Amino acid sequence: VNLKEPKIKVVAHVHGGELTLSLDSTGKSMHKRGYRMENHPAPLKENMAAALLYLAGYDGTQNFYDPMCGSGTIAIEASFMSLNKAALIHRRKGEFGFENFATFDSQLWRQVQEEARLDKRDQPLGKIFASDIEQQYVDASRENALRARVEKYIQFYRGSFFNVDAPAESGLLLSNFPYGERIGQSDEEHMKEFYKKVGDTLKQKYSGWKAAILVGADTPYKFIGLRPKRKIPVDNGGIACRLLIFDLYSGKKYSAADAEKSE
Repeated sequence: VNLKEPKIKVVAHVHGGELTLSLDSTGKSMHKRGYRMENHPAPLKENMAAALLYLAGYDGTQNFYDPMCGSGTIAIEASFMSLNKAALIHRRKGEFGFENFATFDSQLWRQVQEEARLDKRDQPLGKIFASDIEQQYVDASRENALRARVEKYIQFYRGSFFNVDAPAESGLLLSNFPYGERIGQSDEEHMKEFYKKVGDTLKQKYSGWKAAILVGADTPYKFIGLRPKRKIPVDNGGIACRLLIFDLYSGKKYSAADAEKSE
């Protein structure tokens, strides 16, 4: 028996005095799509990125933009969804646990894979944009997208979220914004000023958009100054977070009271 990479993994779970035995049909963790290099200090897991897109209401038809793309994971997962591309279609032969089962039907599996490939669209239904203030992360995102075979569908560029204009008239902005534990920044005043700039930028440049921002639960995100439509609790790698969702109506006037209402 190979203790590090067994072909058949038996999982034992004890709860309330009962033992449950099961076979692991997955193999490698489902979040490991196989396209991402470890080239960012605070990467978001691929399945978490996909979950955030679903929670934010993304269905692949909207324009999409991640202004702080880091390793590009959210934009890549958005492209998968817009293309109707199977997330694990490039997983190598033998990497799923069920391929080692005695009942595995290799011919049926090839048929399922081929059907998934045929279901992929030739072009995404909406435009997809991703940017970062650091060129090294823009390059890393483009490299990851190339490995995922979606690089040609995403428009990458370098720029500060606070200085560039919205890439389209409307769409979904979704990003994993920096927060304390994730990047080692614990300066409360720095974070207050950062979130205030985020709110000002959304109000000035993104009317007509929906914005979904992942923030630390204990960060001063109320200084964004906008009232979120929803606040969804999210656990990101053991860090308590909130996914804040804003509808940025065209022509809406925001008051200072909105900041208090967001609490």
